[in-house]
Amino acid sequence: MQKRTIIKKIRTIIEKVGQTNSCEMELDCSPIISCIGENVVQLAEGFFVNGVKAILYANGEEVDDIHINYEDLRKDVLEEILFNLENYEVEQDKFMESCKN
Repeated sequence: MQKRTIIKKIRTIIEKVGQTNSCEMELDCSPIISCIGENVVQLAEGFFVNGVKAILYANGEEVDDIHINYEDLRKDVLEEILFNLENYEVEQDKFMESCKN
């Protein structure tokens, strides 16, 4: 699947379920955007229509956060985000259905 197709699917899901984050989605681990050595990692933790909130951690402590557009992320990161959002969408659909009953 091409990057633009993945991005379109991500945006469609977010437009449906609303912006979300790794905690709300109950992810075991946020998607890793980059890793610098053993102690510095940048994670995608917030998911919005136009991109992600990326948190930079050094030695386990949050040191910075920035917005990154989906177009600027690697394809493997986008695929992981899409996978997580698809699972979240299914769970949200199940929850909404249970509220109807």
